[in-house]
Amino acid sequence: MQRRNFLKKTVGLGIVGAVAGTGISTANATEKSLDIVVQSSYGKNSSWQRSFKSAFDKIQQLHPRLNFQLYAVGELTGPFTIFDAVQSGSLDIGIGPSFFWGGKDRAFQYICATPFGLDPQQTEAWLHHGGGRELCQKIYAQYDIHFEPCLVAPGNTGGWFRNPINDVSDYKGLKFRLGGLGGVTIKEIGATPVMVNGPEILPTLLAGGIDGVKWTQPSDDLAKGFHQVLKNYYTGWQEPSVMIDALFNPKLKEQLSAEEMSTITAIFKAEGTTHREFKTLQNASALAQLTTQHGVTFREMPQAVLKELHSAWNRIGTDYANEGGNNAVSVYDSKNKFAELVAPWYFADMQYNWQA
Repeated sequence: MQRRNFLKKTVGLGIVGAVAGTGISTANATEKSLDIVVQSSYGKNSSWQRSFKSAFDKIQQLHPRLNFQLYAVGELTGPFTIFDAVQSGSLDIGIGPSFFWGGKDRAFQYICATPFGLDPQQTEAWLHHGGGRELCQKIYAQYDIHFEPCLVAPGNTGGWFRNPINDVSDYKGLKFRLGGLGGVTIKEIGATPVMVNGPEILPTLLAGGIDGVKWTQPSDDLAKGFHQVLKNYYTGWQEPSVMIDALFNPKLKEQLSAEEMSTITAIFKAEGTTHREFKTLQNASALAQLTTQHGVTFREMPQAVLKELHSAWNRIGTDYANEGGNNAVSVYDSKNKFAELVAPWYFADMQYNWQA
């Protein structure tokens, strides 16, 4: 980490800015600025980073004293050390998927995404109406970090393979780049999950160090160039949605007014919707390019394979949470209970939409 050091900060107090129609008060022109160092776990030119920048620009327009200095992954710290950087105060805010620090508490793996779990709309509902946000805040507070959901991303694909997956036995022996609970699941059926940092994935593929990779979605996968090596691309199951967390150092949180925090959370939520809208078109365009220009075959994961993967997850999901302790169990139970509540209407609504 090179700045502050990252940066020397000027601390100011008070309320600034206004959110139209919310009654939030206008800033006092004499208030001092507050420099806020932020780093995400994503690259500078990624769509994710553009969404984060858009969110912080909007917040800063409404609260001019908040001077957000946004960095991409690796500029101050690595993707897996963001949690530690926020804890230590080297970062004021860190942004990333919580399975990156899932080794600290297994609950963070369950917070990020669960196989065959909630989709983006359901995750938003769980967070804001089903007690999810409060539960996550309670868990992060145990580590002296304040949590806010930054955005809920669309579900990821099932990834890239050298050969077609026709049977669950085709997973056996594969060294597959997949983290989180999806990685735990494929290990149950005989694959070896491997974590490789983004810039190292393509060279590792070319060298034969891994047999396949799950990254994110078609637009990001196209940019990574996986199609240069692998041609079998599959629908997903392991992450129907991915929650991207915003981690706040408590000293920063103390310096933000209630109005400023309200603006931050509202804009994060709105930007998440905008991000998903943008990704819908971007992913569709990228998938068309992959299949028509690069010889990629986009395949539906066979139902028999999905059934075996689902069975594997059902076998280990509860035990894996229990082994992780009360926090993991509380998140897993909360998400499952919410899924049981919303599933009947969800499937009825989907059936109506498809029949219409």
